[in-house]
Amino acid sequence: MSHYSIGSNVYTHKNRKVTSIVGNSSADRFIEKLDYADTEPGLVPHAYDSRPDLIANLFLENVRELWYLCLLSNKYDVFEDFYTGSRINLPK
Repeated sequence: MSHYSIGSNVYTHKNRKVTSIVGNSSADRFIEKLDYADTEPGLVPHAYDSRPDLIANLFLENVRELWYLCLLSNKYDVFEDFYTGSRINLPK
């Protein structure tokens, strides 16, 4: 599921337009309804160290879904939190 399908806002940042789900009421409702019990635990493999984009592409079949992987795994720093052997949650 693309984040654009659940609503987005367009902001201007440093004279550039940025599309984000942050602050969008439909995106907030989607996040509140996420079923974290419908996940399975996993570990970040060595080849995917600091690469949640590749993990998202592997398990969610879309690089753009790395935000969903971060949310499910309660990880927000893509460079520090996704180290080899760290625990992540994957949707079933």
